[in-house]
Amino acid sequence: MTAWVHELLENPELAKWAPDRPWSAAQREQHVLFLHYPVAPDLLRDAVPESLELQIVDGTAWVAVIALEIVDVTARRMPVPPWLRRFGEIDLLVPVTHHGRRGVFFLAIEGAQRIASAITRWTVGLPYLYAGTKARHERDGWRVTSGPRWTADAPAASFDATYRPQGPVEHDPSSPASWLADQYSMYVVDRHGRLCRGDEIHGMWPLREVDVDLRVNTLPAASGLIVPETPALVHYSEGRDIVTWTPTPVA
Repeated sequence: MTAWVHELLENPELAKWAPDRPWSAAQREQHVLFLHYPVAPDLLRDAVPESLELQIVDGTAWVAVIALEIVDVTARRMPVPPWLRRFGEIDLLVPVTHHGRRGVFFLAIEGAQRIASAITRWTVGLPYLYAGTKARHERDGWRVTSGPRWTADAPAASFDATYRPQGPVEHDPSSPASWLADQYSMYVVDRHGRLCRGDEIHGMWPLREVDVDLRVNTLPAASGLIVPETPALVHYSEGRDIVTWTPTPVA
């Protein structure tokens, strides 16, 4: 076990979020762009399972697009090949709760690897779509691109943004941005139609302001969502370390 994984597992402040069973995987997430869009709750209700409640912040529900690079992928039971240890990813999600447990429901995950996307979609239930996602540093900032999607029957979608962090790190856990970013569970529907919850432990996101050149973002529209043209909350984080547990069915 790598040192940073051990530090997370032994952190007493995070123990309350960890289930009483072995962890499954860990990763480091970096160069993270958050785009949060306010959406009327009734327009989101059909997008998530009935058993999940929408998180309401500042009187509205939210849709988030999160672009990032994932590195140092580690699995507890098996070695991870080098080509799977570093890749770009874009998440389209909705903050939700289930019996008071806050988390996110993934509508789509734009992946960089064809085989890994198919395996994760089949075994875990996460909606991974192979879209050739790339995360890279360019002269004028960090750039993440995705599309076209190559997963069969997936609606067409693409994303292209360059972003540059600005200003100091913000430490306000009561702010809407911190509240929306700080989640400790993910909810998915597996191939048997069961609602499942996957747990995770991690440190707080160190959020900063960011300058964004958002060229293309058709991910919400591909999932049947209508969101404002411009996100209401935009933030950047250098990253965090995270340990995850495989989703299991919830009552």
